Amino acid sequence: MINLDLKLLPPAAALEFFRQKGYQIGFSYLDVWQQEHQAAFTVAKALELDLLADIRAEVDAALAQGTTLQTFIDTLRPRLVQRGWWGLQEVVDPQTGEKVLAQLGSPRRLKVIYETNLRTAHAEGRWQRIQAAKATLPYLLYDHTPSPHERPEHAAWDGLVLPVDDPWWQRHYPVKAWGCKCRVIQLGDRQLQRLGKQVDLAPEETWTEYTNARSGETQRIPAGVDPAFHYPPGGRQASLEKALAEKQARAAQILAPPAAPPAAPADNLAARLAQAAERIAGEPVEHLFVFDAAGQPILHKTGGASAVELSPAELQQLPGQILLHNHPGVPQSFSVEDVRLAIWHDLAAMHAVDALFRYRIERAPGASWGPALWAQIEPVWQQTKSEVEQRFDEAKARGLIDDEQYDVLLEHVIWTEVEAQFTIGYARTPRNAP
Repeated sequence: MINLDLKLLPPAAALEFFRQKGYQIGFSYLDVWQQEHQAAFTVAKALELDLLADIRAEVDAALAQGTTLQTFIDTLRPRLVQRGWWGLQEVVDPQTGEKVLAQLGSPRRLKVIYETNLRTAHAEGRWQRIQAAKATLPYLLYDHTPSPHERPEHAAWDGLVLPVDDPWWQRHYPVKAWGCKCRVIQLGDRQLQRLGKQVDLAPEETWTEYTNARSGETQRIPAGVDPAFHYPPGGRQASLEKALAEKQARAAQILAPPAAPPAAPADNLAARLAQAAERIAGEPVEHLFVFDAAGQPILHKTGGASAVELSPAELQQLPGQILLHNHPGVPQSFSVEDVRLAIWHDLAAMHAVDALFRYRIERAPGASWGPALWAQIEPVWQQTKSEVEQRFDEAKARGLIDDEQYDVLLEHVIWTEVEAQFTIGYARTPRNAP
């Protein structure tokens, strides 16, 4: 192994790679496969989006702040235990419908999550820098680092020097196996001479066939590569383009006019709202749609995990229209920001959807909303919020409700009580209700 004293590079490129990922839920590690990991964050058997988001946030902190493995485990363990995602449990495989005994959270699993995500993110960020510098540093040296589960191929490649653009790196640029700690060192001609190295020929390949037991897909895998890691580096841009194309296609599908002849205006609006709501209910980021009274789309925007920003020009389009958006994560009713936007800008109605419920506030026919009405509602909302939170805190202290029930019910109860004083047409219905 070549020992060089190198400073750790800032993790900006690694963070950029990690943060461009979306979310993908999978029961088995075989469900989210190979280069799909370049576009999506996943943890096998973490089947709830808010649980996945919690784990992802700690991986992000580890990348950004240098959180140690022990801190990562100590932070996540009590939260995962509280959520019931810990230890051996009987769970249902959604693909087969069978109950299986599965390992959920454990220190060992958290170690794999931590190390795999950090190493692959740093490797992808490093590949980006390699491409930018290859005109002056045109070679890569394979630097093998011993690990508990040694791959003899990796040890044999230690010290191997090949041009950056040699096709061999597309198959073997590390990380290429579970627990692999190998890396590459980028070199120019002068560094190569100083090390007494020369450019080698790519090693001969041997291949084996591997079949993914979940998808049935069979591939040829080169020796030294675990099948889950068999994909080329540098897929970040392709992943971004693919995600953007899918997002645009999904938006076009949501907004496309129905193939059947147009129904009556009210039916058309209800159908459009229902169709769009179902498409975005499980999305990990927030989508916002604005329709007119006839159900014609006016605006569609995609935001982050908790908000969509509207420009002044877009806000001017809201009066009299119908706005729909989704609530990613824990099911919750309207935020105060949601209702303020609806009242202040005199929407005809605002709808929201999450994994469990649909929510609505609706202006009465002939009525008008605006800043003056919000000035009356806001102090009532503040007082109601304080009273409801006090009741909920007492109920939680007595063990009558848990944290999840607290989060799901709080805003709903607040708006139900505000509705008793101001008729804003608030309603919550189960998402699968007719």
